[in-house]
Amino acid sequence: MDKQANNELIARFMGWNPDERYEKSGNFEVWTSKEAKNAILGSYLNYNSEWNWLMPVVDKVFKSLVGIVADESFRLEAKIKQSLLKVDIKETWNWVVEYINWYNENKNK
Repeated sequence: MDKQANNELIARFMGWNPDERYEKSGNFEVWTSKEAKNAILGSYLNYNSEWNWLMPVVDKVFKSLVGIVADESFRLEAKIKQSLLKVDIKETWNWVVEYINWYNENKNK
């Protein structure tokens, strides 16, 4: 997946969804969140480049790990923590994306 698709994956994990009330125009589709009660253009999802965007996702990832006992979840948690210690946003973002993909595949098992 490309950067935009991965940012959209993260947005969905965080409770954001494309809003069908707005006409889509390329990458400028509007995303809304009931929790946040606001909207943002899809092209401005900055999880890959802004710590202020990514850290709430990391927090939700760690909270979602509670009660999960799986080798892969432990591996991904360790990789996220290692990348945070390096203060490497690109690497952290990549591991968060990998975790969300794993989580989405396994959450109902």
